Amino acid sequence: MKKTTKRFLYGIIALAGLTATGVKIASALQKKQCKEDSKNPFEGKKVIFVENEEDPENADGVRGHLEPVNASAYTPSFYDKYVKRGLDIVLSFGGIVALSPLLLGIAAAIKIDDPGPVFFTQKRLGQNKKYFRVYKFRSMKMSTPHDTPTHMLENPEQYITRVGKFLRAHSLDELPQLFNVLDGSLSLVGPRPGLWNQDVLTAERDKYGVNEYKPGITGWAQINGRDSISIEQKSELDGYGVRHSSLLFDLKCLLGTVTKVGHDDTVVEGGTGAMEKTGRNYTDGKTREELIGTIGFGEPVCVDKEAKKRVLITGAGSYIGQSFIDYAKSIAKEAAAAYGIPNDDSFKIIFTGNVGTAQGLQILPKTAEILKNENVKFVIVGDGRYLDTLIEEIKKYQVKDKFVLVPRQTAETIPTLLASCEAAFISFAKDELWTKTIPAKLQSYMACGMPVVAAAEGETARIIKESECGLCCDLGNAQQLGQMVTEMMQSDLKLMAENSRRYFDNNFTKQILMNEIDKYLSMERK
Repeated sequence: MKKTTKRFLYGIIALAGLTATGVKIASALQKKQCKEDSKNPFEGKKVIFVENEEDPENADGVRGHLEPVNASAYTPSFYDKYVKRGLDIVLSFGGIVALSPLLLGIAAAIKIDDPGPVFFTQKRLGQNKKYFRVYKFRSMKMSTPHDTPTHMLENPEQYITRVGKFLRAHSLDELPQLFNVLDGSLSLVGPRPGLWNQDVLTAERDKYGVNEYKPGITGWAQINGRDSISIEQKSELDGYGVRHSSLLFDLKCLLGTVTKVGHDDTVVEGGTGAMEKTGRNYTDGKTREELIGTIGFGEPVCVDKEAKKRVLITGAGSYIGQSFIDYAKSIAKEAAAAYGIPNDDSFKIIFTGNVGTAQGLQILPKTAEILKNENVKFVIVGDGRYLDTLIEEIKKYQVKDKFVLVPRQTAETIPTLLASCEAAFISFAKDELWTKTIPAKLQSYMACGMPVVAAAEGETARIIKESECGLCCDLGNAQQLGQMVTEMMQSDLKLMAENSRRYFDNNFTKQILMNEIDKYLSMERK
């Protein structure tokens, strides 16, 4: 055997030995770090999130708790179990060796800037909700409250060191997570591990099987919005990454990450939500409408950084999603008052569009009479041939106080009017045609994330039941509609609203509809 060949083989053996030693040391460090952590009671279980104002606020800014529903049933593929793990070990060890000068330089800079430990660890959720400790370069001062995510701190900028600011801006504080990859608690590619008390994120991820998969340093959600997207969007993207796990897909994620490093300003510790950086004053020279943006249609918004700072940090639909919704609705109610919609505590059900015979609105005056002792109002926005008849019916049943009639409005105004009400109404006259169609009105309501009250059959009833976005009764049955409205008043409207928007995103967006048309045309050609 030639000397060159022998040296090569000896080198491979030595490298393998060093790698194995590195894995052993990293695993021992992980066990030591986790020694003080209690076992997660939800480890290996699927969960749902239950809101409860009596519970403490979690890292998602919501009061509530997790409840188990069933056991996880994930079986790793051959690629995930063997090939991916092998690549993780080789690449992470190689990365540690290659980057060792940089790692040592960063460590020295941290020590000089703010004396204390170079690294810090944070409890996260690993595969199957098992607790582990993620390694990071310390980017915050020693005086920072321990184990508190940045987004939960008041004025977090005061705690970030000069070196830490640079590290975060270029994601260099994440480099020690190569040791997490080496010890097997992380993979190079996978969903980012959530904080141990991000209960909303945990429950949402369970819908897509994300928590059963080993988390990673980077993943599909990281290169498609990172911390600027909502919990729902992030979970859905993570689910996509889990379903498409392969060598080519992982390489795509890694390359996508490299191109974003140093160019991504959407980073908040543990962040998930449509957020804006707090480096400037958003109120300067702006009107209220410019500050809050368009209510509805899932558009991102920003508000006064002093008055609503945490909204800015975490964003709509995220850690303080409900706080944002409440804020947005209060603004919408103020604006809607100009159109005659009272800003009070009544349960308002809104109908928008053509007021014709086909819409079956004759059911409403009868329903209003049934609900005369309930604090309910029906808001009718629009006009048409049946409007005069509807007014006469309202007078006949003596329920004028139950109705608010608003003239036809522009499309831009409708989202604000919808946001000022608790639910949206849709109905039809008795005609077989309406059972076979999906009305645009239903899609519009769902696009705005509205709970839906309906008197309908066929496709409309199917979609409402399937999406769990509201309640549906038989055509023309005022008694049944009255009972349903009463039930709706006691229901979880927030969940219905989320289901409504989610169903729209999954079924009715322009791209999805275009894809369906393409599929149909291709089948026709065949």
